[in-house]
Amino acid sequence: MKGIETVDRERIVINGKEIKFDYPVGRIEVSESKIFVCLDVYDFIKFGDVKIFLISRIEKFIVNDNRKAEYRDTSRDVEGDDLNRVYCYDYEGKLVWQMQSPVHLLPKRKDFSKFDREHIIGEIYFRQYPILSMEYDRKKKKLFAVDWAGRYFDINLETGEPMSFEIKKI
Repeated sequence: MKGIETVDRERIVINGKEIKFDYPVGRIEVSESKIFVCLDVYDFIKFGDVKIFLISRIEKFIVNDNRKAEYRDTSRDVEGDDLNRVYCYDYEGKLVWQMQSPVHLLPKRKDFSKFDREHIIGEIYFRQYPILSMEYDRKKKKLFAVDWAGRYFDINLETGEPMSFEIKKI
């Protein structure tokens, strides 16, 4: 059978090839020739080799025995390639691309007046944020990656490069 065989919390199997991720698999979309994977942004608590993923933020936790626990708030330390958590695989399980940074599309502070920067636009407009989700439009054959700020990036299906973006109201 051609395609995805298994999807677990942090791995997928495509045609017998196991692919492991550092973060949970959030969403999978497929086209005629590609499989798109978007990873979730979650906090987790780690007990030895076991990770417990949290669906909401916690401020503190208590461990009642001698086991060492590590709390990691992934939403605060995500940077670099981890911001762009959209991957493309072929049906043999080979990585085709990871989404490239959309920073070249974001406006620069120098393009706006000081008043606009401080009062109208705000810091959110200039920063790159983690990708939270994606959508594949089968009719238009377009992939959109959505970041924390609500920007929908139109992704080139061959290279993973963001080509444009728009902000949609929910």
